[in-house]
Amino acid sequence: MTIYARDFQTKLATPLMGVVMAVVGLAAMWGTHDTRRISFGFVSLLCGAAAYWITMMAGTALSGTQQLPLLVGIWLPHLVALALSSVIFWRKSFV
Repeated sequence: MTIYARDFQTKLATPLMGVVMAVVGLAAMWGTHDTRRISFGFVSLLCGAAAYWITMMAGTALSGTQQLPLLVGIWLPHLVALALSSVIFWRKSFV
């Protein structure tokens, strides 16, 4: 039953992954007009996406082996990445 619950929660979290990746991309690329800053923004975007993907896969794996609660393992990486990238985006755009 745990496998079905994990798959269901993963399918529910998939649309949120698109939103998180959009906010990560905006946070990395917002306000870059210089060529060097664009390349730095692109590299930081790739690093942020890789870190987000690794934490998401680790949370799913740990919740699959029941070392973390199911909802924490699947939803926490999405919410943490969304919060961090939203704060970065807010600081770059308004401060």
